[in-house]
Amino acid sequence: ASNDKTLKLWNLETGEDERTFNGHSYPVNAVALTPDGKRVISASFDKTLKLWNLETGEDERTFNGHSYPVNAVAPTPDGKRVISASNDKTLKLWNLETGE
Repeated sequence: ASNDKTLKLWNLETGEDERTFNGHSYPVNAVALTPDGKRVISASFDKTLKLWNLETGEDERTFNGHSYPVNAVAPTPDGKRVISASNDKTLKLWNLETGE
């Protein structure tokens, strides 16, 4: 997660940047992998969360609903939902498949 509005996937053995995820309009505050290791969720100052496909880099879904920056994300153990925390003083529980 970076202030340059991106996420990066790094190869731990080589130290190389394998993929850059672009799509947020403000700095990215937090990232979390889904339990299956196939997707990543990002939280941003742009008040959104994004669900990314780790293999393709595709932005699969954007979650809108917070009124201030989102600071933290945590997927549920079953990988079906994610919890977000924001400066708007709320926690939100999202359905990863429907976006609700």
